[in-house]
Amino acid sequence: MTAPQALLQRAVRWKVRLMSGQATPQDHAQLLRWRQEAPAHEQAWLAVEASLAQELGALQSVVRRHASQADAVRAVLGARAPRRRDMLLGVAGGGIAAASLAIALCHEGQHQGGLADAATAVGERRTVALPDGSRIELDARSAVDLAVGPARRALWLERGRLCAEVAAGDAALRLRLGACTAEVAPGQTATLLAARQSGRATVACLHGALALQAHGCRWPLHAGDGRHIDDGRAPAAMEPGQVRAAAAWRRGMVEALDEPLGEVVEQLRAYHAGWIRVSGRAAALRIQGVWPLGEPLHTLEVIARTLPIAVRSYGSWLVTIDTAEM
Repeated sequence: MTAPQALLQRAVRWKVRLMSGQATPQDHAQLLRWRQEAPAHEQAWLAVEASLAQELGALQSVVRRHASQADAVRAVLGARAPRRRDMLLGVAGGGIAAASLAIALCHEGQHQGGLADAATAVGERRTVALPDGSRIELDARSAVDLAVGPARRALWLERGRLCAEVAAGDAALRLRLGACTAEVAPGQTATLLAARQSGRATVACLHGALALQAHGCRWPLHAGDGRHIDDGRAPAAMEPGQVRAAAAWRRGMVEALDEPLGEVVEQLRAYHAGWIRVSGRAAALRIQGVWPLGEPLHTLEVIARTLPIAVRSYGSWLVTIDTAEM
């Protein structure tokens, strides 16, 4: 019998905590109590342990086959902050395979839905119907909190991207993302895009009209309008082509119009279970094109044919992108 997904996710979070190097004796005691609370809890924990052992064996096999890459992996891991580096290189005896697996576990732990009312996993897109007749579509690795009723309609985008088809209602619908708020007036319908990634918020209007509030100012947005909001900066207006590109994920695509490679990689990360590390030099390169989101490694290989970059994969857990040696 397979453990329920929610319990497996809880067990993964416990494993990430124990491997973080910051677990306390109280954490170990709480885990023991959780495992003893119900047979299903123990089953979930054993399933995660078994999966860990299986993946570790597979990664060790990769390292044995590609022993010449071991120093490169160590160099990549060593570029992280000291605390994370020590944890990664020290886990499970300091093996490269264990370090790579720790990256994957930490990456998974950082992107769990947590207590969000609606969330998506790696590569998952999901549509949620709201009580007022509105609908929201979530991109991969996105999370949103909901408070929708007759007298109040509020959404909080915690991370990722969504598209909201807002039905007319007696109350305004307000979407909060970071320091800005998008509002659809009572009795009005609208379709809006919102994104919250890497310290930047984006709001665009596809249909109808809405108002955007940020930094004490208010801007009306009509169909085809959009704005980028960076921390501490005035919102920047989006070109019509940028609004179209911002909606490309709904078609399963990533579209760039003379954008930094780093922004394309950020979108691909939501569809890759491992860790994609891009150097600052490579991230700054400008690129234009349209590629599928569902196959990040293939997309990066295609991009590497047009940009002077080198893409290296270490198993399925770690991908590095840097400028190519000339």
